Amino acid sequence: MAENVRITAVLGPTNTGKTHYAIERMLAHRTGVIGLPLRLLAREVYDKIVAMRGPSVVALVTGEERIVPPRTQYWVATVEAMPIGNGADFLAVDEIQLCADAERGHVFTERLLHARGMIETLFLGSDTMKPAIAAMVPEAQFLFKERFSQLSYAGSKSISRMPARSAIVGFSVENVYAIAELLRRQKGGAAVVMGALSPRTRNAQVELYQNGDVDYLVATDAIGMGLNLDIKHVAFSSLSKFDGRRMRPLMAQELAQIAGRAGRYTDPGSFGLTGDAGKLDEQTVQAIENHRFAPTRKLQWRNRDLTFATVDHLIKSLELASDDDWLLRTREADDLSALKTLAAIPELKGRCGDIPTVKLLWDICRVPDFRGISASEHASLLEQIFGFIHEFGRVPDDWLARQIARIDRTDGDIDTISRRLAFIRTWTYVAQRKGWLDDENHWREATRAVEDRLSDALHGALTQRFVDRRTSVLLRRLKQKESLVAEVSDKGDVTVEGQFVGRLEGFRFSQDKSASVDEAKTLRAASFAALAPEFHLRADRFYNSPDTEIDYTEQGGLMWGEHAVGKLVKGSEALKPVAEAFVDEEAGADVAAKVQRRLQHFIDRKVATLFEPMLELSRDESLTGLARGFAFLLVEAFGVARRDAVATEVKELDQDARGTLRKHGIRFGQFTIFMPALLKPAPTRLRLVLWSLSTGLDEFPESPPAGLVTIPSVKSAPTGYHTMSGYRQAGERAIRIDMLERLADMLRVEDSRGGFEANPDMLSITGMTLEQFADLMQGLGYKFEKGEREKVKAVVAEAEAEAEAEAEVKEVQAEVEVEAPKDTAEEIEVAAEEVKVVPDAEEDTGPVMEVFYIFKWGGIRPARPEAGTRQKPQGKRGKPKGKRPPAGDKKPQKFATRPPKEKKIDPDNPFAAALMGLMDKN
Repeated sequence: MAENVRITAVLGPTNTGKTHYAIERMLAHRTGVIGLPLRLLAREVYDKIVAMRGPSVVALVTGEERIVPPRTQYWVATVEAMPIGNGADFLAVDEIQLCADAERGHVFTERLLHARGMIETLFLGSDTMKPAIAAMVPEAQFLFKERFSQLSYAGSKSISRMPARSAIVGFSVENVYAIAELLRRQKGGAAVVMGALSPRTRNAQVELYQNGDVDYLVATDAIGMGLNLDIKHVAFSSLSKFDGRRMRPLMAQELAQIAGRAGRYTDPGSFGLTGDAGKLDEQTVQAIENHRFAPTRKLQWRNRDLTFATVDHLIKSLELASDDDWLLRTREADDLSALKTLAAIPELKGRCGDIPTVKLLWDICRVPDFRGISASEHASLLEQIFGFIHEFGRVPDDWLARQIARIDRTDGDIDTISRRLAFIRTWTYVAQRKGWLDDENHWREATRAVEDRLSDALHGALTQRFVDRRTSVLLRRLKQKESLVAEVSDKGDVTVEGQFVGRLEGFRFSQDKSASVDEAKTLRAASFAALAPEFHLRADRFYNSPDTEIDYTEQGGLMWGEHAVGKLVKGSEALKPVAEAFVDEEAGADVAAKVQRRLQHFIDRKVATLFEPMLELSRDESLTGLARGFAFLLVEAFGVARRDAVATEVKELDQDARGTLRKHGIRFGQFTIFMPALLKPAPTRLRLVLWSLSTGLDEFPESPPAGLVTIPSVKSAPTGYHTMSGYRQAGERAIRIDMLERLADMLRVEDSRGGFEANPDMLSITGMTLEQFADLMQGLGYKFEKGEREKVKAVVAEAEAEAEAEAEVKEVQAEVEVEAPKDTAEEIEVAAEEVKVVPDAEEDTGPVMEVFYIFKWGGIRPARPEAGTRQKPQGKRGKPKGKRPPAGDKKPQKFATRPPKEKKIDPDNPFAAALMGLMDKN
């Protein structure tokens, strides 16, 4: 070693620029090596130096990664993988205070005692190491650095009150995931950083945080090892951790190392607690804020002068203790534990009969247990690897290919992908060992490719689970007070800044139901901020739209296309309903007023158009006295009133008053006073809605289908429903009131005292069967008697059928005579006489019975229609002349319900086929 070698311990708290200083010093030399505590940090420093000097002169060496260009000048490595003794001008070890770490401390202590650069050596770390370095490296100089920014204690905060740009620290995977899930629901998401992540996954997650996609970071204590992030606040979710052996409280120095990540460069930072972390005592708080801690008194150490004569000698040399008071023999590490497990296998131990084999066994035992299944499972894997290399000189390609193929899958949840990523790290480490594989470069590329695929999949799974991009994007834009851009699709889907937030239905925004309660506030605020211009544009478009685009429902709703934009409420008068607009309060009063005015215009015009005859009646100044009063009564009844309900008022009208009212289209029917023009489907539909509003119904009845003469009676309908629908309830069915008046005209010419039967015209206009008609008549006040009798044959119809058959036979004879030879004329004539009608089988079954009804008036006779309004009977029968016969002498007529049957032709007759063919032809 050169005489002018300089050893410097650069000590101080976090955020003092120690690592940056070491990089500058290394690049000032021709060659250099820097050792870092984590693979993640090594990758970060490697990327920085590559950006300064290019990739051709910078190497990266970790347990699982090896990038070594031919002209390497600068080596970036984990502390365990540092190339010692390569003659580099400069050497640095970061986080040297880890010499006191129970798990890895012996590696850092070994570097402190023996790793040197040819010209300059730096040890970077906490000032608690000053006494130990001074004792173990007397020639070392000390350079102390002060923190660039102030670090202060902020107390305890809940996750919901956590400030932006915060890092929440957990000490288990389960804890980290739980915090990240809570942040996703309340804050839009969080990036996740853990030591077990690959550099590729870690960098992708950090990028989410650094570029502002999320404002929160959830990490393990790995964040304390030099990761430089834009963090303003660090919150501890726990003050204890599991160190691999037991749960123990965190020391003040460990808390300070993590808390120091807050406040980069000159920006102040803060630290605090969250969740169930408990409380920090005042002494610890003061120590962290002032960077004052008890100095390190013991360094973890393990003997480096190993004996490889036998396995037992190797184990004994590893367990040697130091005579130095500063050096404390480290506890049994994983590699020594694995060695002891394999040494207990007689067959394997028997193979280790020479120094090279013992060295090989020790190298294999140093393969880290990335999988973390169990110590025995890890030892079993190491036994397989040792067996292959000892027997074949290498690990078989086909066996290794099968191990990797089982891992090379990107499906599954976070835990599954993380487990595969841990497994592939084992094979990545194996691929980095010289002499263990036939084609080392191939397997290094293969394992790296699998790790990259799994890393990308894990990043995607972490992001999908713990980042709500929609909420995070909208939150960021709201905080930046940028104008948000909303887009509304033809279907009403609303996207803000490309993120689906809900659906705009008319002038009401329906928020995405998949959002959590915590996300809902953000979505709503962002949505209405972006939708403000859209509400005004939509209101203008609606105000200028034609009436054909607007409609009302049978429940009083007001629709614009398929969207509900308002409803009708009861107004000061029955024919003046008030339109109430459905407009979100956030849309503004101007939008709401414009929508309401347009809806009011629509319903006012609709009433004026459909109820024009009735409105003209109400405005007729020539109506006076009782006529004007009756007109007012009919307007209040929406143009339809049962006669029995207004019998007194009708009786008081003189003929002149009635004539005046008839000029307005009012018909004084026997059962109903109505305006026929208002019985059409459109006025009926609106009348039901207005009547329902005026009577205060909670649920409006629906209007009957258009074009039906009778409908089933609605038993549960409110009183007055059938009249407002334009029907009169009678029994199980209701009949349209105008058709009822036509039926009344037919019934007037019948003998309602002596009894009568229904004629075909009555059944025709009602569209009913005889049984249904009987029920209808009973509902109108008639009684009926049901009987059964023999059906009378229709003699005239039978005679006509026989005449037609004879004519057809003659036609057949004539056609056959024309075509047949003359000498067969007599035979034809004889054969034609044999054509005969085969009697219907039913004629021999006896008399046919039929049901009949005799109707008689059984109640109060309804009022007769006024003169001039009576319609002529629709049937062929007129008013009977002379005296009516006694009821007992009257013979009811019979009406056939099916056409007369055709007479069948005897199939045995030789002319039957020709006759039937001719009939078909005709």
